Amino acid sequence: MTDPGGWQPSLAQLRALVAVAQTGSFSRAAAALGVTQSGLSHAVASLEAGLGCLLLTRTRQGATVTPAGDRVVRRALEILALVETLPTEAAGRSEATGTVRLACFRSVATHLLPVMLHRLSVEHPGVRIEVDDGCLEREDVERAVLSGAADLGIAQLPTHERLQVWPLASDAYVLAVPQGLTPPATPAWEALADLPFIGLHCSGAIGVAQACAQAGFRHQPAMQLREDTSILALVARGAGFSILPRLAVEPVPAGVALWPLGLEQHRELGIVTLPGVGRRPAVRAVRQLLRATVGFTSGVEQGILQLPGRSPEATVRR
Repeated sequence: MTDPGGWQPSLAQLRALVAVAQTGSFSRAAAALGVTQSGLSHAVASLEAGLGCLLLTRTRQGATVTPAGDRVVRRALEILALVETLPTEAAGRSEATGTVRLACFRSVATHLLPVMLHRLSVEHPGVRIEVDDGCLEREDVERAVLSGAADLGIAQLPTHERLQVWPLASDAYVLAVPQGLTPPATPAWEALADLPFIGLHCSGAIGVAQACAQAGFRHQPAMQLREDTSILALVARGAGFSILPRLAVEPVPAGVALWPLGLEQHRELGIVTLPGVGRRPAVRAVRQLLRATVGFTSGVEQGILQLPGRSPEATVRR
């Protein structure tokens, strides 16, 4: 085993690890970086040898990060984001200034932005950010960015082909049920036959319900609402149950319990921008800090939110 005390990883090795973590595949990571798969595999293997630990679990289905790999990916994202600022520093250009308009969902703003906004105020005091957290449909974020109403968005992937995308994190869909019910073996929805299904009226949640239907989910929505907070208020009163992204449920209200959905259905989140807009120093600064700080949010630390490539198992509160 190599002693890491006298060894340092290369940027190419860090980029290789991050690419595999974000894509979940050595072949897709190699294509994204424009390198051969053998070269990328060698870079990751050399990084593992240098650090003296396994960073990725390889299977026929792809690759996922180990707990050690998860920690290294977080730091690698931070390092690579800092490296992107070097050309600006070397050229002696003034620090980023101006206003950046960010569009996202309420749940994303609540759980992902506080850490980033604090870092932004310290590292880029000349950058002012305006947050539109009123996006309800998954298309609302990309529509805001495409129309120029927002400079950056945190959107549900996949998005419009015109947008540049940086994978950020994901959260699992869960069953939100009235507290006090006893969860059965999966699929848990079989124990909810006598409860009305309250649907979230957005394309992402509707798509998940359709996937559940293919697995035997027979409920039709008794009603559909656009606001997850309204749905949770009804669930807490015993008026029904729902299928929601885990991030949208936190903090879990009194009277509500969460059950695993029983299917691997996730809301994949990514940063999106138009190529020209993304080159502005202030926009780049916000994007870099989002990617650098996502691993240190409470959602990731509590297992609610997963970084790209992490095991899809979700922690739910009974």
